[in-house]
Amino acid sequence: FLPALLSKEGQKEHDYLYWEFHEMNGRQAIRKGNWKAMRQNISSKNGPVFELYDLSKDLHEDNNVADQYPEIAAELDNMLDSVRTQSEMFNFGFQKN
Repeated sequence: FLPALLSKEGQKEHDYLYWEFHEMNGRQAIRKGNWKAMRQNISSKNGPVFELYDLSKDLHEDNNVADQYPEIAAELDNMLDSVRTQSEMFNFGFQKN
């Protein structure tokens, strides 16, 4: 990320960006193009909440469009599982396999 932070050319463009936070029952997010998907309350007894936003039309993430774009929602939901690296220290309360 250093070239981007220094406003220089040369930053490799990534296919997606993934991040997670373990506070507040755990949250995951992924950004791919104009799409941002999030899971919130991952370790909650009620289960996680999935949200999808089209940032080209909704920069403030006011409208969850997961129901309107089920194919994109499914793709990014699967990516949230597949791109994550398991960690014993940060596991959202998941059981070991």
